[in-house]
Amino acid sequence: MWWISLRSIHPTRRNRQLGSAYYAANPAISANRTVAALNMDGASIHGPTRDVIVVGYGKSDLEGLLEIQARAQGRTIRAEENPERGSFYRSDHFNLAKVGIPVLYASGGLDLVNGGVERGKALSDAFIAQRYHKPQDEFDPAWDLTGQQQDLTLFYGVGRTIVDGDTWPNWKPTAEFYPIRQRSLGR
Repeated sequence: MWWISLRSIHPTRRNRQLGSAYYAANPAISANRTVAALNMDGASIHGPTRDVIVVGYGKSDLEGLLEIQARAQGRTIRAEENPERGSFYRSDHFNLAKVGIPVLYASGGLDLVNGGVERGKALSDAFIAQRYHKPQDEFDPAWDLTGQQQDLTLFYGVGRTIVDGDTWPNWKPTAEFYPIRQRSLGR
């Protein structure tokens, strides 16, 4: 039997990744003893969805665990639409990936239970155009946060599967972080 200690970090200075850079350089638990990182940065503000978007799809075993949990919720997994934008490499988890820790970056998708893909895309596009990284990017009491509850349940399921399991998730051998993880584990 092995023991897992859960840690939750909430880094600040997101646009420069300073908080996560500090943690990666000064971890409470070393990278070779850290099982995984789950990035919940993209919380849904438009209600529950029928899909889940994975940013950096195809990089880690964590996606398989996510798929099982999503299927239990009646949801599907899909890759981000524009990987060329480099979102995986600009979020706080990137500093953890650079030290080899397997990362899952996922969020509620665009296929809204109330309105489908068309409405989901319209709301997402409007948010990005009018609020994202702008002074208007503040809490709005009109948001439908039930999608966040759905996503938190999803991430809880992934975390619980890791805790209850007897194997550690890893990067896929084709991921650029795989050799780093192997070295950190002494392989």
